[in-house]
Amino acid sequence: MSYASDDLTPLLAAPVPADGAMRYGQGVIVAWDPNTFANTILWRGTTLTNLPVLSAVDALTYQPGDVVTLIGAGAGAATWAIFGRLIAPGSGAASRAIDWMTGTLARQVAAQVFADRVESATIATTESTTSVAFTDLATVGPTVTLDITDSGKALVFLSADLLAVSDNPAMSFTVSGATSLPADTHRKLWAGPGVSLGVTRLISLTGLNPGSTTFRAKYSAGSGTECFFSDRTLAVVGF
Repeated sequence: MSYASDDLTPLLAAPVPADGAMRYGQGVIVAWDPNTFANTILWRGTTLTNLPVLSAVDALTYQPGDVVTLIGAGAGAATWAIFGRLIAPGSGAASRAIDWMTGTLARQVAAQVFADRVESATIATTESTTSVAFTDLATVGPTVTLDITDSGKALVFLSADLLAVSDNPAMSFTVSGATSLPADTHRKLWAGPGVSLGVTRLISLTGLNPGSTTFRAKYSAGSGTECFFSDRTLAVVGF
């Protein structure tokens, strides 16, 4: 039997163990679909189809001719699964693996992972309040919900256009769900009286509980004179 140039070991050909015992082998990819991982593998002259794949990330770069390690239990060919790929240093398989890690596909995967950890919402309507305590406006929010991981960390972005003649408009947010936090003056953006400007603030949160967590913007008029808010944006990045 012939092997591809990346074959490091035409040597895993020990006697087949009894049923139930772990065994290892190697095969050569005959056909591979990187979108579904449907596969055809040549093993000791036997063609195996659609073996389970244990290394999904690396498998994105598998190609026909690559040598893969197999793991199984018992004597039947149907028990095999693809454990990984054998890569000879300096080989074509090594170049493909490096290209994947540094190339367009890797950047697309990284971008998608990051995108899944960002939630944002915007309300453009201009609305006002005279409440001294943080409260909702006529259009509640913006509101976003995100799953917090075991890191317990999140970045919250607040942005709004603020208008007040003689007061201090402020925008904060509440946290509910896995963690509960009130709107707080330490986590706000604000402006002084007699201004009309856009303001943005980034707030780092730590010690959050893992799980589904909702963030909702709240508003205050400082001392109780009417303040206006428009183009309100709340964005949360979870880690």
